[in-house]
Amino acid sequence: VRDPVALARMARRAFSVGKPVIVYKLGRSEAGRTLAVSHSAAIAGPDAAATAYFRQHGMLRVDMLETLLELPPMVIGRRPPLGRRAAVLTTTGGGSAMVVDRLGMLGIDTLPAPQRLVENLAELGVNVAEGPVVDLTMAGANRYAYSAALEELVNAEDCDAVVAVVGSSAQFHPQTAVEPIIAYAGSPKPVAAFLVPQADQSLDFLGKAGIAAFRTPEACADGVRAYLDWRAPRPEFPPQTDITKVTGELCNLRGQVDLKSASAAFAALGIPQAEACVLDDPTSGSPIGYPVALKALSPSLAHLTDAGAVVLDITDREALQAAAENIRTAIASTHPQVRLDGFFVQRMETGIAEVLLGYRHNPETGPVVVLGAGGILAEVYSDVATRLAPVDLATAQEMIEEVAGLAPVRGYRSQPPGDRDALAAAVQAFSELARIARPRVLEAEINPLLVKHDGVVAVDALLVVAE
Repeated sequence: VRDPVALARMARRAFSVGKPVIVYKLGRSEAGRTLAVSHSAAIAGPDAAATAYFRQHGMLRVDMLETLLELPPMVIGRRPPLGRRAAVLTTTGGGSAMVVDRLGMLGIDTLPAPQRLVENLAELGVNVAEGPVVDLTMAGANRYAYSAALEELVNAEDCDAVVAVVGSSAQFHPQTAVEPIIAYAGSPKPVAAFLVPQADQSLDFLGKAGIAAFRTPEACADGVRAYLDWRAPRPEFPPQTDITKVTGELCNLRGQVDLKSASAAFAALGIPQAEACVLDDPTSGSPIGYPVALKALSPSLAHLTDAGAVVLDITDREALQAAAENIRTAIASTHPQVRLDGFFVQRMETGIAEVLLGYRHNPETGPVVVLGAGGILAEVYSDVATRLAPVDLATAQEMIEEVAGLAPVRGYRSQPPGDRDALAAAVQAFSELARIARPRVLEAEINPLLVKHDGVVAVDALLVVAE
């Protein structure tokens, strides 16, 4: 993507006149992660940013070249679905299992047969077993049962797309097998077809009628997933955070900045920070009381824990002095070239969940904001939601829903939830870094941001500003 602004403008214009844009993009390499400073930049690499970019501007992204060629009939003349629910109708158990299995791997659950359909089919002498598909295998080539099932699923309010899986009858009775499917070529709700084994004549009938017909279960699932993930371009919205203060905090900063300056910038965005101060002489004790955390103050250290430059749960002056000596020793051993500008003493805070909140200016797509489960294992789990920045509060809430590791924030196993509104407000405020033109923020991260039952508080800060 050499010109993201122009491509976005084109995609939005195409959507406005009813022309879907389907994207197949190369470049899923992980090599770019080695250039990232922050955890969030490593997790939300170029590919995650690209996916967020395409989605925000109303484009459908497919993973397979075959899908690119077979998907168009499914989206031509249609608008994005309201939900993300699919039904699978089949006359071959094995063929439907191939598709359902792939859909499940892509995070899409299939709907069981609606009760009214079960009753209608029973009147036709067809019994439908409970399960993730509407299986008409035992009905054989009963076109009346197949047509009745298709009609019911296409009109079902809780269904957004229907996948018709046809077995060997597609080879031996081409027209008869696909005729009920062709009847729904122009329906508002798309019907896709997967034929197993491959039946070229039936595929030809379907293609000419305007039905998306897939040759493999992988392409079928990829196409259905792309359609169900399709959304209208997100509208532009005015600033929701006053960035005047943070712009002032950044005006004299360049490169990777120290913890004190990064914390001040994030505080200017309105994100609560743990009480802290700079300590030049640890022998004097902590001016903010105990327990505290002690951290090295240097713009050259991005990840303090990795350098042994953090000591937690310090309870008195003697422990504070010992912690300072341990930090000096660790830095001299692991990073002898680093200049230590003092110490950052910070009040210990607790919460019900640790969150990673990140921002990065991606050269291919523009700025992105990242939300995920925080802590030292953030990169290991890569459990994040990524969006183009800035985001509004509704999008921030949507991101919270996406991250599996934030179950404690949402309320898990009858446990009281965290303050989701405060977390969403922090995500939204952090994303406003995208509105600062000069100096440009290249990377920013809070890891962790502690979510409490009432409010949030940042206990770490990383910031990189363009030179």
